[in-house]
Amino acid sequence: MKYDNEFVKRIVNNPASGRKIEKVLGVSRKTVYRWRNRVTHGLPARFKRAAKQVWNKTCKRIQRRIKRLLQETESSIQSWCKFRKICLRTIQRYKKQWFLKQAKPKLKVKRYERRKVFSLMHTDRA
Repeated sequence: MKYDNEFVKRIVNNPASGRKIEKVLGVSRKTVYRWRNRVTHGLPARFKRAAKQVWNKTCKRIQRRIKRLLQETESSIQSWCKFRKICLRTIQRYKKQWFLKQAKPKLKVKRYERRKVFSLMHTDRA
């Protein structure tokens, strides 16, 4: 995190103006006023950020149901149409996490360039 909680408390309790804090400490006035406004309204100065991995927040019962639907159907959209209680992106993340696709072998391609304007051009796959 950019600022720790002790630093934020000292700035919020400091009676100096936002311009002085901005010059001395390098914290923008907008941030300082946001923190002070939250504290005056009885809220914490900083809110916790949302979790980035959605599948860790889904309960086990819903996870089992999603896994069963993904095994029955081929696509995540079809399973979402049957479930409809959870977001499509979550189901797609689960599918990527549980059902890993095998990497396709790369094809070597030999391409023939044109030497003249109206000559034939084609591509061979090995």
